[in-house]
Amino acid sequence: MATFHISFKKLRRSEGKSSVYLSAYQNREKTKDNRTGATWDYSKKEGFFGSAILSPAGTPAELVKDSGTLWNAVEAGEKRKDAELCRYVDIAIPKELDDGQKKQIVLDYCQENFVDYGMIADIAFHDLDSHNPHAHVMLTLRTVSPNGFGNKQREWNNRENIEAWRVNWEIIANDRLKKYGHKSRIDSRSLKDQKEEAERKAVFAKTPKEKAKWISKTIELDRTPMTRIHRHQWRKGQKLRAMEQKEKALLLKIANATYLQQTKPPQPEETMKIEKKPLARSIIDNLKALYKKTQHIFKSKPNVNKNKKEEKEDPQNFVSSYVINEFGEHILKTELETKPKTGTGTGTGGNNGGGKMGSGSGMSPMNQPQPKIEEPEPEPMPEFEDQQPKRKKKFGM
Repeated sequence: MATFHISFKKLRRSEGKSSVYLSAYQNREKTKDNRTGATWDYSKKEGFFGSAILSPAGTPAELVKDSGTLWNAVEAGEKRKDAELCRYVDIAIPKELDDGQKKQIVLDYCQENFVDYGMIADIAFHDLDSHNPHAHVMLTLRTVSPNGFGNKQREWNNRENIEAWRVNWEIIANDRLKKYGHKSRIDSRSLKDQKEEAERKAVFAKTPKEKAKWISKTIELDRTPMTRIHRHQWRKGQKLRAMEQKEKALLLKIANATYLQQTKPPQPEETMKIEKKPLARSIIDNLKALYKKTQHIFKSKPNVNKNKKEEKEDPQNFVSSYVINEFGEHILKTELETKPKTGTGTGTGGNNGGGKMGSGSGMSPMNQPQPKIEEPEPEPMPEFEDQQPKRKKKFGM
C-alpha cells in the first residue's frame, strides 16, 4: 500500500552542518569540503540506486558537472556563519511502481515544482527495491544565471509554497498509480481532516453499502500518524522480529510435543521402564542393607533353606510352660520352681526359707491372713455460733 510522506527542511551552518557532507552522503561519494578541508567518504554505503542533477536553462555546465562541484560553490558563496545553505526534501515513492517509474515520477515532480522556478535540484534515489523506496532532494536557495549564483529568493520560504508542493506530490503520485493500474492512493491531508470528511460522507450516504464504506474508512483513519523509521532501526527491528518468531515457533513445537506425550496412552514397554526407576531400586537396596545390619538383633536366624518345610506342632502334644495359681495368675514353671517358700511347720529347712521345706504345714506370705485395718470414724462438724451480736431490745418499743 502506498504511503504519503514528504518533508521539507533547511540546512544551516550554525548547526554545524555542511552541504558538501550531505551531498556526499546522499550520493554515496567521496568528496572534499574545500572550505573546511574535511573529506567525506560514503562510497561503501549500500542502498544507492543512482542520482541526477536538474538545473534551469542558462546554468553554467561547469557548475553542475557533479555534486561535489555544485555544493562547494554554494559553500564558497555563503560568507555568514549562520548562513542557510540549502533546502532538502525527503520523498516516499509508491512501492507499487517499478524502478524506472519511481525515478521518472520524482524527476517530473522536481522539474515542475522546483527547477521551473529557478532552483537547482540534486536528486539521489535510495532503496528502490525495498519496502521503503525514497528519494533525497537538495535544492539551492539562490537564483542561478550564466554568471553563477544570484540573490536569495525569500518567497520560496513561504508556508503556502510548502502546502502547494505537498498537494502537487499527491496529485502526480495518484495520477501515476492510476495510469499504471494500481488501486492504492495517497492523501496529503492530515488524518484528522480525512476522518472528518469520511464522517460527513457516511452521514449523507444514500445506500447502506456506501455508508458502511465510509464508516470503515473512519475507523481506519482513527489512529496516530506513522513516524518515519531510520534504515538501521528498521533492520534492527526486523532482526528482533525474526528472533521473536523463531522463539515462538520453538515454544509451539515444545507445547505440541508435551501435549502428545500427555495424551498418548502408556505402552507396556514404557510401563516396565517406569517400574524400574533408579529411585525405586535405591529404596530396595537401602532396605536390604538395613536388614543385614539388624539381623544379629533377632535370636532366631532366618530360614536359609527355603525348600525345607516348616514342622507343624500337634495340638494334642502341646504342653504349656505356664501354670495358674490360686489367684488366677499365669506363672512360668521355671519361676515357680526357683521361688523360695516359707512356712511355720517343722522341717529340715527352718523358717528362714534358705533350705527345703519339711513335711510340716506352713503358710506362704500370700496365704497369711492380713490384719484388718479399722478406718477412723469421721469427726462431727463443730457447730458454729452466730458471730453477730444480738441487738438489745429497748424499752418502749
